[in-house]
Amino acid sequence: MKIVHICMCDPYAENWAYHRNISSVQNSIDGNETYIVTTSYSMDEHGHSKYVGPIEYVNDYGVKVVRLSQAIIHNRIIQDRLRLVSGLYDTLSKINPDIIMVHNPQFFSLKDVIRYKCKHKNVLLLGDSHADYTVSGRNVLSKYVLNKIIYATLMRKYILFFDKLYFISEQTKGFFEELYTRRLPENEIIPLGSQYYPPVEKDKFRNEVRKEFDISTDTLIFFHSGKLDPRKKTVDLLNAFFEVKNLKAKFFICGSIPDDQKEILEPMLERDKRIVFLGWKTSIEISKYLCAADLYFQPGMHSVTLQNALSCGTPAVVASGTGYEEYFGGWEIVSTGYSDLIKIFNSIEANKIDLVQMGKEAYLCAEKNFDSRIFAQDMYRTYRKFCIDKDV
Repeated sequence: MKIVHICMCDPYAENWAYHRNISSVQNSIDGNETYIVTTSYSMDEHGHSKYVGPIEYVNDYGVKVVRLSQAIIHNRIIQDRLRLVSGLYDTLSKINPDIIMVHNPQFFSLKDVIRYKCKHKNVLLLGDSHADYTVSGRNVLSKYVLNKIIYATLMRKYILFFDKLYFISEQTKGFFEELYTRRLPENEIIPLGSQYYPPVEKDKFRNEVRKEFDISTDTLIFFHSGKLDPRKKTVDLLNAFFEVKNLKAKFFICGSIPDDQKEILEPMLERDKRIVFLGWKTSIEISKYLCAADLYFQPGMHSVTLQNALSCGTPAVVASGTGYEEYFGGWEIVSTGYSDLIKIFNSIEANKIDLVQMGKEAYLCAEKNFDSRIFAQDMYRTYRKFCIDKDV
């Protein structure tokens, strides 16, 4: 089959652990002729947007990447909101896909996708949505102008042309229905996939990290990552860690520090010799540290790194109410805030938490819920059913 992934809402970059990367790679591994059609913007090593221009190439996984030119070239702010590109319809016509997978449909060039769908009834049009109130609609302008008026107009006009929508959680589906429209096509809740690292690879990376940083076998490794803004609860996490001074652990912190947080976080990262600040790392590098870690900490907003941690056999501390409860089985460590984090560190020091058994549970959870093949197989089943129903 020919499968096209359309990525217009966020900069597409190689070797990251986002859904668009993982699902397109899985499609290619499965033997499909796979494409990424995206904008002229990528991301640098710090996760910042960078212009790379219109270009076509084949990436390391055999996926053909087509970067289209921007329709609004003189105003980046407007372009980032409207997400207009030139040549999308012609590109689809040239590829002649069997499946079009739209990752987040909130972009104005969606009209070209719908025009192509209307003229080619035999193409299966799928879409997914990852937006919720933790990443979108967090201020009046974003919620009531950009989302409830501009994007909602697009969704009401075009969404029923999709054959199926995927939501990563009930929260994202609720966000979509509240801000855009309740008139949805067939839809399903499927969490984001992740790359699975079997125990032999985990042990390899674990040994490499311990050797690189001269970490003894009786020292635990903790990991925390992301854009370290207040929503990540990094300050609470570090302060709680400082309270348990005798806990024998090395705490790797990875990510970028926003300017308004540098005065607070930078001294904290230098305060305790048990802390190692790694700076910004690519998703592949992050996976290495996740494999090495005994425990991943996500005490704030949710992140795809949680799925990646579990797929490395690394258990996690998660914030309550972040939408992942249904995927766990009661074995996870839940934090409601600073006091809970102190209790967690004290329990670890007292050997009251079996991190080895939790690692086994993490693997089972990942295999059941987050394996990238789950989403790919649902795409293929939906296409087969579509072909039967349409007599394609």
